[in-house]
Parts: sequence; structure tokens; C-alpha cells
Amino acid sequence: MTIYGVDRKFRLTVGAYRKISESLPGGDMNKLGDLLGNDDPFVIMNTVFRLACIMNERYERQQAFLDPDFRKHRKLTVEELETLSIQDVVGPLKDEVVAAIIDSQKTEINIKNPPEAEEEPSISQ
Repeated sequence: MTIYGVDRKFRLTVGAYRKISESLPGGDMNKLGDLLGNDDPFVIMNTVFRLACIMNERYERQQAFLDPDFRKHRKLTVEELETLSIQDVVGPLKDEVVAAIIDSQKTEINIKNPPEAEEEPSISQ
């Protein structure tokens, strides 16, 4: 998502998960769904703002480890997000953050060079 000319990406890393859970009542990540599905748009916005800032910062931190040439952007802040229109926050930003959370729950196994299949041993009688 582009916010004021900066391409922002979000990732629920282990560090982001820890930081988010610390901010929830009882550290319960199950409360996140209640906050994002709340009837009060301000509760939704505040939740999305916090998630976006944490998950963007952790995405950029991860990229810096993966690619030494990765250039970090200026830190995304709640103050910056508060200048967006409600339509940008409640729709697209919320969708981006939720998609990143869902994406983080996928399991990937990357095998570059699978080993050659060996013959199974036979049992001789």
C-alpha cells in the first residue's frame, strides 16, 4: 500500500506478534478479532493504526536481515496514519493488515534441490 509516496508492506513476524499480544488485554491474540470487528469505527481505526505501525516496522526489519542492500523507509507513525481519510483506513489499510496476518499463518516449505529418491530397501527371506 502506498502511503504518501512510500510503498508500505506489513508482516506478522514473531517480534510483531509479541509486541501486538503485549498490547492486548491479557496478551490474548484472540481479542484482536473482537477489536477489528468492533461496531465503533474509532476502535477499528486505533487497532489498525497500531497493527500497521508494528507490522510495517517488523517487515522492514526482516527485509534488512534478508537483503543487506534493503533501504528502510522513515518510520510509519500513528500521527501519519491519522491524516488519512476514514475510507482509506477502514477499507484498504485494514484489508492490507488483515491479509498480512492471514498470510503469516501459511506454511511454506522451500526445497531448492530435492534429494535423489533412493530405492527402498527390500526385505529378503
